[in-house]
Parts: sequence; C-alpha cells; structure tokens
Amino acid sequence: MLDVFQERNRCGDGFETRTSDFFRISDFEFWISFGLRASDFGFPRIYWPRMSAALHVTPPPKPLLVYDGDCAFCLRWIRKWQRMTDDRVEYTPYQSLEFRQQYPGIRLERCEASVQFVGPDGAVYSGAEAVLRSLATASRARRWLRWYERSPLFARFAEWAYRFVASHRTFFSALTPSRKRA
Repeated sequence: MLDVFQERNRCGDGFETRTSDFFRISDFEFWISFGLRASDFGFPRIYWPRMSAALHVTPPPKPLLVYDGDCAFCLRWIRKWQRMTDDRVEYTPYQSLEFRQQYPGIRLERCEASVQFVGPDGAVYSGAEAVLRSLATASRARRWLRWYERSPLFARFAEWAYRFVASHRTFFSALTPSRKRA
C-alpha cells in the first residue's frame, strides 16, 4: 500500500518522481504545469491528454449552458455570464421540459452535480470546464480556457474550486453581491 507521498525516487529520465495514491507527477511535469514548454528543457514537445467530453449529443444551433434553475446562486452568476457572452451562448435550466425532450442523453444526475456545456460539435462538458468553455465565447475570457487546457495544475485547481463552491452554494451566495436595478 502506498503512503500519500512515498520517498522520492530516481527515474531513468533524471527527474525526481513522487508517487501518491492520487497521481504520479515528476518535477518535469510540475514545471510544465506552470506553462513552461518541454522545449524549454531541451525535450521534445509533450502533448498532455486534454480533458475531453465523454458524452456527445445532437449539436445545438448555438452553444448551450445548462444550469440549476432552482439555485439562486446559480441564477445570479448565469445573469452575469449572459451579459459577458451576449447572444453567443444559450442558457437553459435543466428543469425545463424543452431541455429534457431535446437532450435525453444528458442524465439528470449529471445536471444536478454541475453545470453542463453542450458545444457546437455536440460534445458535453461539465464543471469548471463547462463554465470556461461558455465564457470563452467572449473574447476577453478565452485565456482562462487556454490555461485550463494547457496546464494540468490549473485544470485540477479549477475543478477543485468549482466543486468546493458548488458544495457551499449557500455560503457563497451570501458573499456574492446581488445587482439591484434602479
């Protein structure tokens, strides 16, 4: 049985490796997660496995973000994201009958766990990746998705942060200022 972090081992590639129950990462991979390229170390380019959609459905006419319509915290952020993305993304609660009829392949449990983004190609993404993909339709926010795709460390942190906020919605709802209309 492995301890959370065992002693440091020497790899054949000359980099230190830590082994854990959760992941195996070398010092080389650690620095790459901060945006350094393999070529910076004199190594050939390494292609990281991208977070990819495991589910594909019928492509919508324009990208679609599916959220929890009963969550006040979610509604507050959806309104903000609608202003950022203009008409480039359609937003719909998973409780709506139209959504359930048009996308029966997206399971209710998946929608209850996190937001879902259905891309123009029909790929379905969830969690932080779904939020970043929807915001990437606004030119100002594309860099966040690029960081997510290029840095495993940033991707892990973004997913952890999304799960943390989602599990403490009530608390974060109180911290999020509501925009009062005059």
